[in-house]
Amino acid sequence: MSIPSRKNVQYRECPMCGFLMDEAQNECPRCQRIKRNVVRLPITKSVPAWLYYCNSVMAILKQVIPPVLLVLAVVGVIILFNLNNIRYYYAQRSFRDTIQGYVNIPDLSEDKSITPYLVGKVIVVDLLLKQAVNENDNARNDELLYKVLRHEEWNQLNKYVFLSLPANIRAKSPDEVDTIIWLKWGREPTGHKYTDDIDAAYVTCQVVVIDRVKSLIVGTARFTGGNPKSFINPSRTSDSHFGSPPTKDISKFIQSLTVR
Repeated sequence: MSIPSRKNVQYRECPMCGFLMDEAQNECPRCQRIKRNVVRLPITKSVPAWLYYCNSVMAILKQVIPPVLLVLAVVGVIILFNLNNIRYYYAQRSFRDTIQGYVNIPDLSEDKSITPYLVGKVIVVDLLLKQAVNENDNARNDELLYKVLRHEEWNQLNKYVFLSLPANIRAKSPDEVDTIIWLKWGREPTGHKYTDDIDAAYVTCQVVVIDRVKSLIVGTARFTGGNPKSFINPSRTSDSHFGSPPTKDISKFIQSLTVR
């Protein structure tokens, strides 16, 4: 709507959309255009004509800002919930070609007389601790353990413990790795069987700290996770036969070690 050229024209605000109208108008032109229900306007306090410009700008902003804020909020939530996945993707890509060298270490020895320590920066690798005598039972339980730890495959960079470490000890590239930490994941049955005849079990982890420069195991520790559920519904894929992994305790242990 063009602004009238008359001077000292007084305007008033539409109670439905906020549009400033000529005082002589009883129906809002904007409401008519967008096919709203038009109401007879009561006499209201007059508004100076110069405020028409401000009203036009504000009307545009009211229509544009909410969708923009909504989009930004949705994008922010998506990034927040996937931040660890993004960080893990880039970390895994950095160590893709060298990860097997951290799993298969030649001439590895152990010194049990020294206090565990860290050298330089750390990489954390997941290993599977084979336990069961029966191979079929071993395969079934390993599959379930694999699921509860949410691994893509074994002998890979650990996600949750590694990313929880502070940046001053977490390696960003193979050149920075002086300490290798193995996480040997296993299970410990509680003695209780579920209705699908599978043992309830704790998630266990044997932590092995290795001085890469010396090819020397400088410390070990064992951790047990949380209690498994007393009852599960086998038909629900979200129900786990295991308790929670002890990832927080492992992270605290690694951070407590002295850095040489």
